[in-house]
Amino acid sequence: MLTEFVKAVEQSSNRVNSIYLVDAEKVVEQYEWTQGKQAFHSIGKTFAGLCLGFALEEKIILYDESLVDLFPELVTDENQDILARVKVPHLASMSMGQSNGQLMMDVRPSLKEKDWAQYVFNQPFDLEAGHHFTYTNAGFYLLVRAIQQRTALSINEFLKERLYQPLGIEDIEWEKDPLGFDFVAGGIVTKPATLIQLAKLFINKGVIDGQTIVNPDWLTQMAKPQNTHVVTNSYTDFYGIGLWGDSRKNYYRADGAFGQLIMVFPEFEKSVVIASEEADIGFLLHLVFETIVSKF
Repeated sequence: MLTEFVKAVEQSSNRVNSIYLVDAEKVVEQYEWTQGKQAFHSIGKTFAGLCLGFALEEKIILYDESLVDLFPELVTDENQDILARVKVPHLASMSMGQSNGQLMMDVRPSLKEKDWAQYVFNQPFDLEAGHHFTYTNAGFYLLVRAIQQRTALSINEFLKERLYQPLGIEDIEWEKDPLGFDFVAGGIVTKPATLIQLAKLFINKGVIDGQTIVNPDWLTQMAKPQNTHVVTNSYTDFYGIGLWGDSRKNYYRADGAFGQLIMVFPEFEKSVVIASEEADIGFLLHLVFETIVSKF
């Protein structure tokens, strides 16, 4: 089933490392140009969404908390009213009220401010929270940093028994901010096998070998529209929580820069996982639907 995809990739300038067709139990078919660990960039946001689900269920974070509640040490008379209007759902759905994306890949290495939460708070909140879409790393960074602060655990420690061990995931390498917090909005280095395990988790609605790893209701929440102010294209008409989706095509996906994808097709109980060195997401999405999904 992957033959046409592989041929088209090899005839293009896209550098894809591997592709896997996954069902509820196993890898059905695969093709690997290269193997090993690599950066998966914003796939980290899907892990951030899972972290948030655990934190909400365990009441580490409450759904209606605001930035004032999450970071009281950074609240001032000048920013209190603004921060009080930005709540957990806004942080998780790219609608936190800033028109410019913050903490992006090309900016982080040159930031002089050591406290990245303080840096974000110093930027203009020039939009009404919950009524727009701005792609940003700030929301998930703040949410997962708050989890780390409240639990005094790194994200690998936080997820070890909750997610990694049940799924057989090895510790993941995360970028760290200057204060030592894991940057789970991106900066993820791991093996494609990690993404395959996530794909099976979503296909199986959070239940693996009879054990509920993630609350199925939370996975449903992650994969349904939370923000419909996105720029609609042929493969996207909403943003969920750490996931993109298209209600017209009945699928959702995790994706990361340069061609990292976990595409989930619930009606077929299948997923396509792609790891890339440098590839165009639009090209890959088109190719998957034309050469693979059309054969389901």
